[in-house]
Amino acid sequence: MKKNLTIFLIFFNFTFIFATEKFYRFMEFDFIGRIKLKEKITKSEFEKIESFKVYFDNKKREERVEVCFRGKNVEKDIFNIGFPLSVIEISYTDTFLKSENDSLYAQKTVYTFLNGKGESIKIINGAEKMVFLTYNRKKNFESVVSYLEDENGRKVFSTDSVLIKITSIHGGKGSKRWETFFYGFDENGKMIPTNNNLGFEKVVRNETFDNIVDSLKLFEKDEYIVLKSEKLFDGTNIEIKSLKLRRDKRGDLQRFYEITISDDIGYEFKKIFLDSIFKPFDMDSNFAIRIIKRNENFTLDRVEYFSADQLLKTKMPPSIKYDGYPLFKILTKKFIYDKDYNLLGVEKIE
Repeated sequence: MKKNLTIFLIFFNFTFIFATEKFYRFMEFDFIGRIKLKEKITKSEFEKIESFKVYFDNKKREERVEVCFRGKNVEKDIFNIGFPLSVIEISYTDTFLKSENDSLYAQKTVYTFLNGKGESIKIINGAEKMVFLTYNRKKNFESVVSYLEDENGRKVFSTDSVLIKITSIHGGKGSKRWETFFYGFDENGKMIPTNNNLGFEKVVRNETFDNIVDSLKLFEKDEYIVLKSEKLFDGTNIEIKSLKLRRDKRGDLQRFYEITISDDIGYEFKKIFLDSIFKPFDMDSNFAIRIIKRNENFTLDRVEYFSADQLLKTKMPPSIKYDGYPLFKILTKKFIYDKDYNLLGVEKIE
C-alpha cells in the first residue's frame, strides 16, 4: 500500500510540474501588446465554450496559444482589425541589445500569427511578427523595446504610425506605471525620437485595478494632457468610460469619450463615441455606436454600425436613439457558419 502511494505521489508530482497545456476563458493584450491570459478554466469547461488552449515551455512561458470553440481550434479576429487568426506561436531568444555605448542582456520574444491552415498571416500594415526585447530585468521593473516586422524582417509602422516603442514598466502594490517613448529613423538610418499619429512623443500610464490615467506629452512641447479611464460595474455588465483626445481637421486637440459596455459573460457588447458634451459623433471609422450580437454558442451573429451624421436623414429614417439623439444604421455584418460552427464568410448589408 505504501509503495503504491509513493508511486502515485511521484506520478502526481510529475504530471503537475510538467503539464504543458492549460485553458483560459479570455485573452487580452497589455498596454504594449503582450498577451495576458485571464480566468483559468477546466478542460470540461474548455470543451463547452469559446476559450483559449495554451501550451507552455519548460520555463512555464507561453509558447503556443490556440483560439478554440468547444474544444476545437477556430479562427477569430482577436485584434478587431479584419484579420481572423487561429494560433499565436511564441518564441524566446536570449540576446543582447546593443547601443552606441553599451551592450545589455535581453530576452527577445516573437509572436507569429497563423490561420486555421497553419499559414502565417499579416496583421497590421503587412506585419507578420510582433517583437518584444525585454532587458534590465529587476524586481518590479523592466524595459521593453517593441516593434512589428514583415516577412522580410523589416520594421513596419504600427497602427499609431510608429516604428519602435521603448517602454519602462514600474510595478507596485496594486498598481503599475508605464512610460512609452516613440521612435523612427532618419535618412541615415539613425533612430530618432518621433511622434505618433496624434502628435504625442510620450505616453505615461498609471494603472490600478479599476482606474487608468494617461498623461500624454505633446511632441517637442512640455505640457501634459491627462485623460482618464474608469471601470464601472452594475452587477452584471462592465462599463469602461474613457476620456480621450484626437486632432480635428484643423489640427486642434478635441476631447471625446469612448464607452465600452460588456455583456454578462465579459464580451464587448456595445461601443459608443461621444463628444465633450456627451452627444454621439462619428469617429474616423465613420460610426458613433457599434453593437455586437452573439449566438447562444458565443459565436458572432452580427455587428451593427450606427452613424450620428444628420445628413443621412434624407436617405433613411433613424434606426435607434441614444439619449434622445437619432442614429442611423449604416452597415450590418452578418456572420455565416456551417453546421460545425466554422466561419464560412461575412455578409455586409448596407
